Amino acid sequence: YSTSDTTFLFNGSHFFKGDSTYRWTVSVFDGQIELASLDTFSLHVPPLQEIGHVKIFSQLDFLPEGLYFRQIELDGDFLYVLAEGNGYHLYVFQLTKHYILQLVGSFDFPEEDYIDEFKVKDGVAYCIGSGESYGQWKLIVLDLSLPGSFKTVDEEYFVNQPLKIIIQNNRLFIFHDYPSEMTVYNISDPLCPVSLVKTTVPFYIGYEKGKLQISNDLIYYGDIRWAGDNYFSIYCFNDTLGIDSLASLPLSGRFIGLTVDKSNAYVITSREDEYWGNGRVGTLNIIDVSDPENPKLQGTVSIPYIPFPYMYAQNNFLFMGEAQLDIFETNDPESPFQVGFSREASIPMVVRKPWVYCDWKNKLRILYINYPETFKEPEINSSSFQLYQNYPNPFRSSTTITYTIFQPGIVEIDIFNILGQHVATVEKKACDIGGTYRAVWDGKDSRGDQCAGGVYICRIRMGKHFKTKKIVKLQ
Repeated sequence: YSTSDTTFLFNGSHFFKGDSTYRWTVSVFDGQIELASLDTFSLHVPPLQEIGHVKIFSQLDFLPEGLYFRQIELDGDFLYVLAEGNGYHLYVFQLTKHYILQLVGSFDFPEEDYIDEFKVKDGVAYCIGSGESYGQWKLIVLDLSLPGSFKTVDEEYFVNQPLKIIIQNNRLFIFHDYPSEMTVYNISDPLCPVSLVKTTVPFYIGYEKGKLQISNDLIYYGDIRWAGDNYFSIYCFNDTLGIDSLASLPLSGRFIGLTVDKSNAYVITSREDEYWGNGRVGTLNIIDVSDPENPKLQGTVSIPYIPFPYMYAQNNFLFMGEAQLDIFETNDPESPFQVGFSREASIPMVVRKPWVYCDWKNKLRILYINYPETFKEPEINSSSFQLYQNYPNPFRSSTTITYTIFQPGIVEIDIFNILGQHVATVEKKACDIGGTYRAVWDGKDSRGDQCAGGVYICRIRMGKHFKTKKIVKLQ
């Protein structure tokens, strides 16, 4: 149908407004929505019941004012956050569960250090950046294995700037700019990296670091040739850890980012002369790399332009993020479709399906992706919440009760006297996301009368579980 202000559904999640010059038809066939433009292109939307749900689970507001998220990484049961602003700072959280994070320590880099990127293996962080003066490029090795005793154990300096760092098995790869080189370390002993080789690479990294990945001892790269042609290229390591070319596949558009999972590579490209509404168009290319010497383009789908995406693929699901999170299912590589999204997520982010850890307005946000076949919402238990001592304590007129919940649920806070008799309900509410909350007890009972001085019990309850604290009211 046609109108001057058409709203239509794109890939099951995004809403766009069409121009008056476009004419659209909308139909339903076999439980599926079909959209077609009579002027431009056809669009197929999967059945609505296949669309996954991305929900906000909890968030932590822990960064001091003036600091901002730069990078988030996962390693085993620990999550690492690199923040910048008045220097660089690394925060380490232990995941007692995927959704319960406990801060175990932090490391403040020297004020003169600039940290561009880091990776973690077995509690050891490898950070690349520069030192006191520009051009003093270096690798910093941090021992983060002992909470509260984080320390620098090694530093190595480079002549040319390190731009990309990758860990694959027991090897650490650092790619440099001008000249384009690669340094390889053996990190079988994570605290003592051993340099294996430094060699020239046959491609240019630049600052678009998302177009380079290593998987299964192969290098996948978005190769922009000097003639202006663009190729998806695959390289292998030879016996001396040099790099040899295996194959190249021409693709249309400028390379934006890529990731690899098992037998498929996912590549985002964009053409500067193609636009969707008021924005540029991106293309998601799915490439069969099961035979690395003969990569084959299997399918493409148009997506809104993403300039600097986070990309992660696992078990036929592709996660892409920048100013929001988009999730595609790729069981049929020739016809990928979007199954979920969240507009309340932004980079940096990291995925451990079905959990997503990301920045949202300078808070660490935890999302979960509710796929019935892969995820069951956690049951509430005594580790789902925490009650802190009220302040002030003792108090005369009013006191603040602070508590943290680690997952959504209904919270009840009640006051009892020492005989176990109910005195007042301070708070009863449904919390949509986890986080730290505060409630104020004004020292009155349920009738509105001031309570006598003495010892009272504050109880927080979620579901069938509860925790208590003693509080003292002065006469």
